[in-house]
Amino acid sequence: MKSLVFSFKKTELGRKGIRRITLSDLQYFFRRYGLRVMFTSVLLVGLVAGSIFAQNSGETLLNSLDFLFTTNLDARLAQNAAGTFCA
Repeated sequence: MKSLVFSFKKTELGRKGIRRITLSDLQYFFRRYGLRVMFTSVLLVGLVAGSIFAQNSGETLLNSLDFLFTTNLDARLAQNAAGTFCA
């Protein structure tokens, strides 16, 4: 039967017994999860910026966005294929 052996590097404890984050830990984290962190942060920044922009927008922009994201099936069928694809 095979067994697994885990080896952990010795942790460096700073003041008050808190583990220190070293430069190699940060490099490993961003090498492993950097793309996910970047896409998640871009998504969150886009959500925040979009909500702030929509709150400060005028009525004409909100009406055009309402037309773009129509949920009425009759209005969708009256549009051409490009308009339906964009919506």
